[in-house]
Amino acid sequence: MPDHEEQLSEQAAVGDTDALRELFYGVDADVRARIEAKFSRSYRRVVDIDDIVQVAYFEAACSISTFTYRGPGSFRAWVLGIAQTTMLDAIRGMQAAKRPDERRRVDPSTNRSEEKLLATLDPAFSTPSGRAIRNERRKKLHEAIAKLPEHYAKIIRWYDLEGLPAKVVGARLGKTAASVYVMRPRAHSCLLKTLAKSDFFSTVS
Repeated sequence: MPDHEEQLSEQAAVGDTDALRELFYGVDADVRARIEAKFSRSYRRVVDIDDIVQVAYFEAACSISTFTYRGPGSFRAWVLGIAQTTMLDAIRGMQAAKRPDERRRVDPSTNRSEEKLLATLDPAFSTPSGRAIRNERRKKLHEAIAKLPEHYAKIIRWYDLEGLPAKVVGARLGKTAASVYVMRPRAHSCLLKTLAKSDFFSTVS
């Protein structure tokens, strides 16, 4: 007989939001405690644990159909893995932001800012043959951005393409600057998956 967690995960995988909510509720305290224990005090002062957990839950909800039940506690371990990745990506983003002047991150040319975004998503665009962003591919890029969850799309448009500081982007979203670094890697991952579903990258040679 399947246990309760297995039943809930099966129901959540086919769109039962109540089942998914119950799964999250069951692991919430442990996930928060594990993330807080791994998060250094210096980062805890600027990053809200809630931001990390909420982004992790959002990602888990989007990919619940890929979850494979492997016994009691497997859902907790899966969500915790997502949360830890979110935390590490946020730390890397904040560390990278401390090094260069943010104003140098985006070229005044719109084409160059798009090229830099794509090079972040796929190394092929850092090669000479991958740098030119023609109108057709530019259109597909912006169509893909438009398909993202609204807050992800805004982060990419404002931070990556327009070059606005994280503090400004966060304020526009009603969040902290640090929360932008939490969500940005997930926004990039979501954009990459959306582009991969099209023939976008097959045109890079």
